[in-house]
Amino acid sequence: MTTNASAQTRGLHRISSHWVNQSAKEYNGLSQYYRFNQNTKSGPFKEAKVILPKGTIVKGSVGNDSASQTHYALRGPSNLSYALKKRVGMKDPWRSLNYWQTYMPSRYTRVKRPPFMPTFGEGVFFSGGTKAFKNMATRSKSTSNAFRISSDGYVEFYKYRAKSLIDNDYQVFTYNQKPASYAKINHTLVKGSKTYLYYGYNLKGINDKRARTSGAYKYRLTIHNLHTPYRYTTRGGTSYGSMYTIGSHHFYSIPLGYESSGSD
Repeated sequence: MTTNASAQTRGLHRISSHWVNQSAKEYNGLSQYYRFNQNTKSGPFKEAKVILPKGTIVKGSVGNDSASQTHYALRGPSNLSYALKKRVGMKDPWRSLNYWQTYMPSRYTRVKRPPFMPTFGEGVFFSGGTKAFKNMATRSKSTSNAFRISSDGYVEFYKYRAKSLIDNDYQVFTYNQKPASYAKINHTLVKGSKTYLYYGYNLKGINDKRARTSGAYKYRLTIHNLHTPYRYTTRGGTSYGSMYTIGSHHFYSIPLGYESSGSD
């Protein structure tokens, strides 16, 4: 997204959820997901690849690739879990797997957004609410922890360790460490503005609750969308943040891309 941010009033301002929804649709900001119909070798274009198992769901997009004279390609940051990347033998599985695929409809099927994934953004939430969002938007030092949901159904918690977990230039999650804890999502329940994730063991760093005495649904985590999006405008551009509580603690996500005014 690009616009003349200098025309907007600087500072922190509430915006409507309806405006965010319309902007995401207008700028094609809605996430797309694809399922592999067979074991598929995947990875960066012309670099080392790994074999992702049949049924893996990745986040990506389909488009023209004139540079390689391919009519259509499936590509993007896959949003896969640390657990899966480690299992398939990816070198440095804590890093993002940005992949490039020749698009073949028989191999990849577009599917609906998994119920555990948020409608907008990358499935990454940063701790601290509006204060932390303001720090990020003004390029102040960010000491937020991060909570992440992967497209293949894992929850991951990342602890701030001297290096920020968010790239202040591009406002995206940076993979610079393995998660402090993670768990496979075994069940998802959506009720209005709340999403309940169930998994088999305690996720350290997050205030989840014991729902059963044992089994795959032993722990439950509540993600509450407060439907209170904000924008923060500086001389250089505009950032967007949506407010949540996760396990009763405040977090924010980034539903829309950064808008640059074209000046510093």
